[in-house]
Order: sequence, then C-alpha cells, then structure tokens
Amino acid sequence: MNCMGFRPSSAALRFLSPAISRRERADRPIRKLLQFLGHARGSLFEVQTQLEIAESLSYLPAPDSEDLIRQAESVGRMLNAMIGKFRQTVHDPAT
Repeated sequence: MNCMGFRPSSAALRFLSPAISRRERADRPIRKLLQFLGHARGSLFEVQTQLEIAESLSYLPAPDSEDLIRQAESVGRMLNAMIGKFRQTVHDPAT
C-alpha cells in the first residue's frame, strides 16, 4: 500500500511484472559494463598518478612521461565517451 492508501491488485501486478522484469534483465548487461568501465577509469587514474610520480622521481624521462600521459588522457576521453553513451542508453532506452 502506498501513502495514499492505494494498493494495486494482484492482477495488475501480474500484468506489470513481466514488463518490468524484462526491462531490468535487458539493462543488467549494460549496468555491468558501466561498472567495468568505471573500474577501468579508476585504474587509469592510478596509472596517471604513477606516471607523474615516476617522472617526479626521475625514474622516467620527461618526454616519455609526457607521451604516456597524453596517451592515458586519450584513453580517458574514450572511456568517458563510452560511459556517457551507455548511461544515456540505460536512462533513455528510446535512443
């Protein structure tokens, strides 16, 4: 029962449940992919931090570090684009 005292009938719930269930099942792989991409982005941030540390400690020459950081930034842009597109797919299934 909700706050207004309305309780859907069991017949209405049986009618709505399969549609809701199908939608949730359809979204599940995308949500798992979004979780994976989020973890990948976090790992990328860790790599970028390690590159900056390696350069500041002179373990990595500045030109090499700058090149790797540029590549990491490019990968980050790709990840952000993918995350944005898949989030849009989950929130707006018509597109």
